[in-house]
Amino acid sequence: MRRGRRESGLTLVELLVVLGILGVLLALFLGLNWRGAEISRAAYDLRALVAEARQEALRRNQSVWVRYSEEELEVCLDDATTCDERYRALYLSSYRGELSLEGTFENDCLRWRPEGFPTACDADTPKGGKLVLKAAGEAKRELCVSAGGAIRLENPGGCP
Repeated sequence: MRRGRRESGLTLVELLVVLGILGVLLALFLGLNWRGAEISRAAYDLRALVAEARQEALRRNQSVWVRYSEEELEVCLDDATTCDERYRALYLSSYRGELSLEGTFENDCLRWRPEGFPTACDADTPKGGKLVLKAAGEAKRELCVSAGGAIRLENPGGCP
């Protein structure tokens, strides 16, 4: 019987080290993937709500206001200043992570006219713009609204 000869294969310690490294890599991957999925979910919900507001303006044949702040977006059926008759709202705090919203519409407000064209809340001329969804202060997705009423999601920098 020889001593000092080592059989080929992994020891238990080596196997545990490899499994530990794989576990850390998997946790990192799942954490990054989770954040991307949450941002996508919020972006699609945002797009759906803005599109629903447009459909509601067409259906009712009256203006519908969409006003937003850093934390929420709400759809109002009466006017943007009081918003007594709130139709629906989207709260970014209901999503995991630090999500916030910015836009290029005057007074943080978009009005869908009865014909389905977007304007600033206190204007009558159709005008497009964008809403920017941010995570931890960094732009992640843009919701582009054209002067013709088209709504689409883009990556940062994709809206004109």
